[in-house]
Amino acid sequence: MVRRNDYLERPLPACLAGEEGWVVNREAGKTDSCQPPEIDRNRRARKRFNLIYLPHKAAGVLDSLLSRTNLSTSFTCQTSWQGSHQLKDKPAHSHTPILLSLFLFASATSLSAESWLERGKRLNSRKLTREEAKDLDKKDVRDTRNRLHIRRIKPADKTVDWNTDPTAIPALLYQIHKRTGLPVHMDNEGLDVSKDEIYENLVIYLTAHHSWSFNEKETENLSKWLKRGGTLLLDDCYNKGSPFADSVGPEVGKMIPSSAPIMLLKTDKRVKDCFKMIYPMIDWPGERLEAGRTWQYFVLDERPAVFFSPNDDGCGWEISTPPTASNPIGEGIGHGGDNQKREQFYQWLANWMMFVHTH
Repeated sequence: MVRRNDYLERPLPACLAGEEGWVVNREAGKTDSCQPPEIDRNRRARKRFNLIYLPHKAAGVLDSLLSRTNLSTSFTCQTSWQGSHQLKDKPAHSHTPILLSLFLFASATSLSAESWLERGKRLNSRKLTREEAKDLDKKDVRDTRNRLHIRRIKPADKTVDWNTDPTAIPALLYQIHKRTGLPVHMDNEGLDVSKDEIYENLVIYLTAHHSWSFNEKETENLSKWLKRGGTLLLDDCYNKGSPFADSVGPEVGKMIPSSAPIMLLKTDKRVKDCFKMIYPMIDWPGERLEAGRTWQYFVLDERPAVFFSPNDDGCGWEISTPPTASNPIGEGIGHGGDNQKREQFYQWLANWMMFVHTH
């Protein structure tokens, strides 16, 4: 059976634009583009298989009516004698005579210079104002549906240097898109987590050199957001153990009471896929001296909800020159490490992003 929404979301059949007609079967389930088969010229076959022939304009009205009625339809197109030959005889739907009468009446009125449907479209159409067009552009820019994205937190505390790695997120998302082929959404503006905009994001990120804290409203919103499935990534930009790392436990404890950090190891069944989604053979953070220090995570409702990296990943993502054919990851900023180390940072986060979106 074809339901109303199926019709509203589907374009008109291609045969409506031609000069040919539309063969309709009153017994089955859907309407598609078709050509009038030779069976339509055979009265005996028409009677046997319950087929009728409609002019293409009447067929257009029929399609319009089907897309606007709450009744489930009982019509189907047949494109060939073989397709119709396989149908079994069934009694016609009880609504068929009424609907056919409406279709034939509408087809007669549609022969006028302007059909009621065309007139309705014309009367209901208007030009957008400049302000409305700008508003639509803004909504499209903010549309994050079906796109990977990550936003930077801008705390209310003015002493937090949250903007210390300004090119990190754009470069990271560019690399993830290139490596996975998945669409990404880039918004590098600072996110006020006390506002409802936080609920438009699945993953958010905070980095700084110094201690940090959230106010009561920010903490309340973050706690609700985490319970709804959000994932928070914290990144120590100092990379040597700093006041930033000292703030992680107390601040996460306010969002997730009674929580404690857990070392993120490949032997942990809960996170065993965290760094092997795309690049399964790489070293995990902290697995070797060259791989930095081990990440930590905090659990909420049996899932990893907050992750903490002590390795200053953001500086590894940052670029000083754009990627090129000879250097696909671009030049780093010096203290983010050489390109071999930076490639490791990108592989970690590509794996991690896939993990948090699928677990």
